[in-house]
Amino acid sequence: MSLSLNNNLQTLKVGDYFWCNSYTTDVRFDSIADEITVPDGNNHYKNEIKYRWVLNNLAVKTDYEVETKQINKDWTAAANGYFRFIVVDIKNNGDIICIADRNISYRTPWINYDARGDKGGLMQVGTSYHEHETILYENMCVGGTPIWSSCLNGNIDQYGGQKAFGETAVKGTYWATGLCFGDANFDKEWIGYQFKDPVSIQRVNIVFENRYWTEVYNLKKLYLEYSDDGNDWGLAKELDIKIGTNAANIWHVLNFNHEHPYKHQFWRMRFGLANTNLTKDPLKLNYLEMCEIATRKTNDKLKDFNPIITSITSNAKKDEGFIEYNEWDKYINSDLNGVMDKIGDNSVWNLKYPSFTNTPAHGASVGVVIRGGGNGDASAFAVVDAKKRYENDVTTGVGFRPKLILKPKNKRGEKRYFFNASGQYKTYDLGSEQVLEPTGLIDEFIDDGSTMASTQHQIKVTASNGTNVWKLFNNNSDSWVSSDGETGVEITIDLGEGTDKTVGGYVMKYNFGENTLPAANATVKQDIYSSPRDWDVYGSLKGDDWTLIEKRRGVYWKQNEGKTFTLGKDVKFRLFKFVFISNNSDIKNVAIQYLNLHPTKYKKVNPFWKPLSTTIPSQKIIKSEGISDVSILDRKNKINKMDATFSNNLGSGSIYKLELDFSTLQKMYKLNLQ
Repeated sequence: MSLSLNNNLQTLKVGDYFWCNSYTTDVRFDSIADEITVPDGNNHYKNEIKYRWVLNNLAVKTDYEVETKQINKDWTAAANGYFRFIVVDIKNNGDIICIADRNISYRTPWINYDARGDKGGLMQVGTSYHEHETILYENMCVGGTPIWSSCLNGNIDQYGGQKAFGETAVKGTYWATGLCFGDANFDKEWIGYQFKDPVSIQRVNIVFENRYWTEVYNLKKLYLEYSDDGNDWGLAKELDIKIGTNAANIWHVLNFNHEHPYKHQFWRMRFGLANTNLTKDPLKLNYLEMCEIATRKTNDKLKDFNPIITSITSNAKKDEGFIEYNEWDKYINSDLNGVMDKIGDNSVWNLKYPSFTNTPAHGASVGVVIRGGGNGDASAFAVVDAKKRYENDVTTGVGFRPKLILKPKNKRGEKRYFFNASGQYKTYDLGSEQVLEPTGLIDEFIDDGSTMASTQHQIKVTASNGTNVWKLFNNNSDSWVSSDGETGVEITIDLGEGTDKTVGGYVMKYNFGENTLPAANATVKQDIYSSPRDWDVYGSLKGDDWTLIEKRRGVYWKQNEGKTFTLGKDVKFRLFKFVFISNNSDIKNVAIQYLNLHPTKYKKVNPFWKPLSTTIPSQKIIKSEGISDVSILDRKNKINKMDATFSNNLGSGSIYKLELDFSTLQKMYKLNLQ
């Protein structure tokens, strides 16, 4: 059998695949510095290891569209391009397990990927996909012409601006300015690009050859400029440089994020004045990317899933064989129950280089298990140092192969249970959770100068303390905050006389006080501690008799986090009252960024048995009401009889030996010894 392209995530089955794009520049460099890092008190800025890794264009491309845009199957330094996620399993709870068909990045130690580490790595194991940066910056310096102000000694072949535009930064290959730091007209030096088509540049990524470009020479300004003809230039953004103490091979991320709305064919970065220096050094630039924002949102294909990024597991010892807890042998060193043409197919899994697994090595405190490698041996097993960076070597050139878990979100699970009970064919419906409408019942409030009461859109909201109560229903304002010293509050929403509304739940958001101290001389910032923790919700038809709708206890938040709270049923009232009892241990305030009531879109359905017929249903009914992959009904028990060989005598008995190959017995459920 062969694998099948399927870009509909709702109908995935084992053996399907879809393409996904991986984007990162960071694995090419020792560390990353950007202008938002914090000064260390010595008038320069720290360099921090930062890894930004983005998945985009998931399940939208065809084989033909990605034919020339794939990540190298053998080895890659760039880690940019397309790869396949192959569906290897669908769990009974609906989870879809997908594994990348190749390593998608190299040169990064495993400890930088691992969620148990402290690096905040490129790919934290077990991380929600939605927690990753979703703004993709695409390098636009392709297919056009480099342009520059001057070069050292007028030597274009050795120091021309074209040297800064290539596949990656190369030490010793650079553009050098014609003027030196401190020269009178040094602020006239620039480098840029004439693009094939007009673009809007928002970010510039650069690597410098000479280390002390800001620390010694005091270069403090950069200017991003645009032009339509290459002669007349306008200023898009002036940027204060806040990075320094630079070593070699450091990636500098310059986020201009200007508000100039138009695209232009010419863009350049001009350098500001710098201090005079005795050595009369020019500025030396290894590499430059000028980037446009490609997308600002997570792929819509994932709206019905909670996607988790992790990595594959393995056995911790070479001779272990617990297939169920060993994903490498269960999924890769296998034929997926006949889906693959052969076990561990190198033409599918691209196993020339080994892959990190998510399994610490047995008896090695800093070791991690790697699998595959050796030019395509799926069964290969080895252990490497989890802290070491591995280069381009077939034996130890270890790469990262992600596993994606698509967890269905608020969606009726597949009815995978199909029974014939006493002549009655039935299926077991797993039911579904309640889903709220995306639009709230309360339109956005605006600033009306209110303190503890505000009436807008015929809706009145009151709070028992605090001020600017209108902020509760404005998702773009800063947070509503209680009065100082009040860590509880009652918030009442009156929808208006004769206006009873059916509500299925509510949405709440928290974002407040990350850098604010809660009281004089306090040492702990308010951060998440002002977030509401315990509260009750009441409803009333007239305001004189209140019905308890629900109690919430022990709710914890992250900064800028929104939560959806479903009631499990619909309630209909004119007035709703939120009684916030306590926060998460702050002594000064309780804060709420946003609140709104929502009606139900889909009601909760409890699991139930559904009778189908008294005769065997048709294949169409089985697929729609029972098991979508009807091939599992064709799988029959198979008895493998194997003869053991005499080994030795033991007292009055004898010893017989038999070797079992678990790679060919992955569905073995019973073992008889006779």
